[in-house]
Amino acid sequence: MAAAIVLITFSVLIFGLLFFWLKTILDIANTTFADTLLKAVWIGFVFFFPLVGICCWYLFGRQNMNGRPLV
Repeated sequence: MAAAIVLITFSVLIFGLLFFWLKTILDIANTTFADTLLKAVWIGFVFFFPLVGICCWYLFGRQNMNGRPLV
């Protein structure tokens, strides 16, 4: 019984991370950048470093309504 709970919890965490990983990559792909290279760098960063990349994108990469970085 305990193994089933651990397996379900682990599965939920993995699928949650996968969902936010894909959502972040699509968010980056749909964002307008002044330089296409910057878009490729962000996608590569999120692709190869999922947990850190997702956090960095939502903390530093997203832009507010005025087109300026949040931080």
